[in-house]
Amino acid sequence: MSIDSKKKNRLFILGAGASKDHSSGIMPTTDNFLKKAREGDFFFWRPTPYPFADANNFQDTEKIIKRLFGINQIQPGDTSAKEKETTLKRVDQINIEELLTLATIFHQVDPRQPSEDNIIQLILKTIDYYSEKVTSENGIFNKFVEGLNGDKDSIISFNWDILLDQLLPNYSPEPHSIPFSFYGQFINICTAEQDDSWKSPVPYVLGQVDSNRRFKRKFGGNYIKLHGSVDLVNCKNNTCENNQKPFVATTPKDRNCCGICHELLYPYIIPPIQNKAIRDTHYIRRSWTRTFELCQEADQVIFWGYSLPVTDYWANLLVKKVWGGNCKEIIIINPSVQFQDGKPNGDFVKRFCPDENVFQKKISKKLFRYFKDYLKDV
Repeated sequence: MSIDSKKKNRLFILGAGASKDHSSGIMPTTDNFLKKAREGDFFFWRPTPYPFADANNFQDTEKIIKRLFGINQIQPGDTSAKEKETTLKRVDQINIEELLTLATIFHQVDPRQPSEDNIIQLILKTIDYYSEKVTSENGIFNKFVEGLNGDKDSIISFNWDILLDQLLPNYSPEPHSIPFSFYGQFINICTAEQDDSWKSPVPYVLGQVDSNRRFKRKFGGNYIKLHGSVDLVNCKNNTCENNQKPFVATTPKDRNCCGICHELLYPYIIPPIQNKAIRDTHYIRRSWTRTFELCQEADQVIFWGYSLPVTDYWANLLVKKVWGGNCKEIIIINPSVQFQDGKPNGDFVKRFCPDENVFQKKISKKLFRYFKDYLKDV
């Protein structure tokens, strides 16, 4: 069954649980990322010889975990099987976004500490590895994409992977030729591939179409990835005209050098830190600004596989925009909406929709554990 597209202005907000849903558990989530990385041999935490090229990356990640979480590496002959199991369990339970956030702040406080760059490399390797194992033909993203309405639906994603990107209409590794569509809007909002589309001699009015702009200010068709993407790179040379501009790397080999200054390019992965550089970086800034608009304009908001961390204040501000806007219904698709005994998890649900009336209006809510359950209801 396809998604009901009769409702106006639907906004889908996706987290890692959506990719897990699509891949039948193959893709890692924020909670089991390090466990998945260990299983793919990208992260060891055991006395195993490292591949020469990745030795520093692995060791620096382990240093960060040791200093931030107090977990020592397992030493041969000095640890019982039970102690080893306990140690690995503690490592596996570390949330990758929390680790990336703390590592970023730790390096800012003390530049002598390893930077977050090695953790980002670990993220790229792990996502690339598991993405190749996903067979998308029978994945739930297919049903999702089939039911999208380009005029009435928009998507906000906190995911780094490109499983959904590849299924969206007009997805292409050659972004310059993409017409405006879901993926085309991603190119225009989140990257510098077609920057001239944002030039306009006059300001626009919210909710109205400005004919002077190639990018039409309408609700539907927007696709925004707020935490970056594994297929985006940017130049960090502050004397280069490409500085901080994200571009699409069509293959992993393109994560190489800037075409203008020839310095190394860096993955465009945005740590979900409290003090995000949202107002300092043009491309992140306009992505969030457009997202705030969409949250206010949406009649129905569907949170799919997103846990809304209480420490991510920018994301929580988005939810407040939903409550204070046009929203009449919130749908939450997440196994965490209820406990194992079947009772609703009230504390989790309140992150997205409070029980009491909001701004003298009532926002209805529906809860589903999985997207397939949601499809049965629409």
